[in-house]
Amino acid sequence: MDRRTIRTKGLLWEAFVTLVSEKGYDQVSIREIIDMAGVGKSTFYAHYENKEHLLRSGQVHLLPSLLKKENSTGFPDFKPLLKHGKENYHLAKALLLNGNEGIITEHIENFVNQKLCDFMIGGKKPFSMVLKIKQQLVLKATASAVASLLINWMLTDVVVPIMEMEQLIENQVRSSGSVL
Repeated sequence: MDRRTIRTKGLLWEAFVTLVSEKGYDQVSIREIIDMAGVGKSTFYAHYENKEHLLRSGQVHLLPSLLKKENSTGFPDFKPLLKHGKENYHLAKALLLNGNEGIITEHIENFVNQKLCDFMIGGKKPFSMVLKIKQQLVLKATASAVASLLINWMLTDVVVPIMEMEQLIENQVRSSGSVL
């Protein structure tokens, strides 16, 4: 992407985040986003199909900064994600409480799944189809449980400290991983 595209997408994302935090996702129109961002309607549609596409692509640009190397124990480092959640919980709440929990939940589950795959399955090559399915089921269930912890943490205004959330997540993952 060239610099103008990056800048334009950044402006649209910032306007979107500001408006959703103030008004809620459903109350924000594309017109308001482009007005705040200072771009035209055709510019918006050159980059995004609709508001949901902007939401999804905005989440995707966060992944590289959150997918940090794991700590020395090999356990996935969720601290960047927790810090991001704490800094942006108002936006998450606005999105979650306005009927968009499916989008947010799916995004968080996919992210967590990526973080957990190497740790839980790693080089364990299943010797049967049943074992492979079992690994996938446990991984998906664990990602879902961790995502639920993160979402509910944000919905309760991130009252529980990050260190304690890390411990809750680690306990959940290690207990699930012991089944494999």
